[in-house]
Amino acid sequence: MRFLTIPELQKSVLEFYVSRGWTRERVPLRSRILHLLEEAGELAGVVKYAEHNEFASADFEAELADVVLLAVACANEQGVDLGEIVWRKLRNNKRKYPAARGAE
Repeated sequence: MRFLTIPELQKSVLEFYVSRGWTRERVPLRSRILHLLEEAGELAGVVKYAEHNEFASADFEAELADVVLLAVACANEQGVDLGEIVWRKLRNNKRKYPAARGAE
């Protein structure tokens, strides 16, 4: 199994989009975000009626990947370093929601 770093993921998604002509001129950010929301809805649909979190793993993984890829594409379009903003948000969340004693 091959793992990508966040910068590698951003570069791969950018190359994929550019090679298909899905640039900001042809596909504006608004359209990407609406597509992201649509894919998030499809992900929700996979789990909505699942009993005890028992849903089709392949369907869940495919829809989650769609959501991630579109989120990365949105970040790329805005020039956002995902590694930096995710790290910053996680750091802020750790302060906002401290771990219970003994839970770490």
